[in-house]
Formats: sequence, C-alpha cells, structure tokens
Amino acid sequence: MVNLLTKSDKALQDLKNGFPKLKEVLAKATEADMVVPSLSATAEWIKIIGGTDLPTAFYEAQLDYFGNHMYDTKDDGDMPDPTEGKHHFEWKPASKK
Repeated sequence: MVNLLTKSDKALQDLKNGFPKLKEVLAKATEADMVVPSLSATAEWIKIIGGTDLPTAFYEAQLDYFGNHMYDTKDDGDMPDPTEGKHHFEWKPASKK
C-alpha cells in the first residue's frame, strides 16, 4: 500500500520550494507585459491554501460599505464565535434628502 501522507508531504515541500521561483517568473512576465493567467492563478491559489488568514477583508468591507455591518481587525484578538464587528468606517458622507 502506498503511503499517501508521504506523498502529500513531498507535494507540500515541492510547493514551498518552488513558490519563490514562481514569483520570480511572474515578476519577469509582468515586466515583459506578458499574460500568464495559469501561473498567476496558481500563485494566488498557493497563497490562499497556504495562508493562515482567509481572504475575507474585501468581503467585510463590502458589507460595511453597503449596509453598516461593522467589521473586526486582526488585532482585536481571538473571537470564539462570529460576532458583529466592533468597527465601522464612514465610506462616504451621509446624504441629506
């Protein structure tokens, strides 16, 4: 029987080792004004699955902008359950009707 954990560890190590070179290729492609959608999508995928933070800041900003839903910041500490945010940003001045 094949040890899948060993294969997973090897794949993870390969991703970690190759990521700096992938970023170099993307930088060079950008400098040369080349379009490399597969490589850039791969880099973003690696950042998302390997990151410890979910990419929710933009989503929270949209909620706050369109509905005053409030948001939390990373320095607010650990919150065990989802709660209403502690902060609100006045995105645009209130209009007088």
